[in-house]
Amino acid sequence: MQVVSGPIGREHVHFEAPRAERLPAEMQAFLAWFNAPCSIDPVLFAAVAHLWFVTIHPFEDGNGRIARAIADMALARSEGSPQRFYSMSAQIRIERKTYYETLERTQKGALDITAWLSWFLECLDRAFHGAGAALATVLRKARFWEAHARSALSPRQHLVVNRLLDGFEGKLTSSKYATLAKCSQDTAARDIEDLCGKGILARDPAGGRSTSYSLIASAADALEAVARWVLARADKATRDGPGSPSPEEDRTRMERIQAIGGELQTLAREFEATPSNADFETRLRALHDLGVFPDERLVGAVAQAIQRGI
Repeated sequence: MQVVSGPIGREHVHFEAPRAERLPAEMQAFLAWFNAPCSIDPVLFAAVAHLWFVTIHPFEDGNGRIARAIADMALARSEGSPQRFYSMSAQIRIERKTYYETLERTQKGALDITAWLSWFLECLDRAFHGAGAALATVLRKARFWEAHARSALSPRQHLVVNRLLDGFEGKLTSSKYATLAKCSQDTAARDIEDLCGKGILARDPAGGRSTSYSLIASAADALEAVARWVLARADKATRDGPGSPSPEEDRTRMERIQAIGGELQTLAREFEATPSNADFETRLRALHDLGVFPDERLVGAVAQAIQRGI
């Protein structure tokens, strides 16, 4: 049994399995080892089990899937828990290119499988992080809908907001909204306007034909939206400021506006708990003192998000 790729005449043999007459003895040895009390670290045991089975390659098809299931089974045994929030099998599928490359190098090499064990452990670590990110998305979505339980949204709005919560690629525009919700541009515009009014969407600084909107799923999102608004308008706010300041005063004022915008971004990106109104209002008063008045809807979105505890 060979694993081969490439056109006829230029085939590349990736792996050659043991001959058929050897399979019964090979499988008996593997199963005896697998079912015996574990004598090595259980995570390393899972890595070796996967490599051993896929190297025996007892079936014409499905060996990789079974090997991934064996690894997951061994990991589950090692944890002694019926609940697992990560999948090594899923992570290997995501990294299948490097998986096959590492597997081929190991199977064609000597008996030293250190490189394989290292890759397996690193892949497992990425599976943990991936599961953490997925769980964070689920919790973020649950908190959002709990906070907006009393918001009256149409089925179209629910559909689009869920897409945004799931990780929508690119910026949301009225055209994309209309496509996602299968509605007219006018209906999309009305829906978006309503969502902005409810503090669920925020208009991005760029306007005109390129107008786009961002989801306000948390206080951090709302603060980030205000920060973008401030930074995008710092130069114009300086030109439109009161009086006739000198160029040096203009520069100092713009630098202060930009600094406050940066503080808002830091507040949005680095806070560990939901920020208080006082954190935001301090920066807001400083902007007002400089003659800068952020969009009222954005300010309201921050207040609503903080009040809802999201």
